[in-house]
Amino acid sequence: MRGGRATALAAALWLAACAGAPPNDQRPLYGGQDRGADPAVKAADAAMVANAIKAFGSKRAASDAFVSDGDAAFRANDMPGAMRLYNQAWLVDKDNPAVYQGFAGVLYVNDEYCESSRMLDAATARGPLPSRMLTTAARVYAGCGITLSKLTEADSGTSQRYYARAEEYLQQAAADPKVAPNTVVESWARYYYGRGDYKAAWGKVAEYQKTFGTPMDPAFVANLRDKEDPPPP
Repeated sequence: MRGGRATALAAALWLAACAGAPPNDQRPLYGGQDRGADPAVKAADAAMVANAIKAFGSKRAASDAFVSDGDAAFRANDMPGAMRLYNQAWLVDKDNPAVYQGFAGVLYVNDEYCESSRMLDAATARGPLPSRMLTTAARVYAGCGITLSKLTEADSGTSQRYYARAEEYLQQAAADPKVAPNTVVESWARYYYGRGDYKAAWGKVAEYQKTFGTPMDPAFVANLRDKEDPPPP
């Protein structure tokens, strides 16, 4: 498997060439660490990149192999492993948008919404988001807006800009045939819930039931009911 080869390659090289202190591999871009300052780390990086390109044929193919491994770790809920692999993918190809998408996903799971939004900005500067990430991007920008609004009212204008980005992504998702319509409606409901607009959230719950013939996520609906009773039919 391409992904498995990437992991094995990196592990072998790093165990052989970088046996000192572990790198700061649990933050995107290694937390801004100057990896050229330590000759051993610099040499290990150079060896890993050269061997990865040799194994996979190009920078992008090699980087994508690490991203694939990172995505597998992400799906297995191994966020430290995913972040480590996305960082290795970044070392190989710093212009690969999938790398920044991966960073954003891990940060989102860790509730670091504003940090995640910065990684999404870096990703979209290098290429469009795939369909599967549109509703996640909406939740990221909404989460950052909500976070800022809780810090100080002076950030209200900034929060509104993040909300606008969230709504843009929800609208894109609604227009994208690759995105399941029920996912879009539920994402709108969660967006309104996060902003405290419980009436609008109940409207999306009703729309979901009417359109798809099944109730929305019971746990979410229960949380919404705790905040505000549903409007009368």
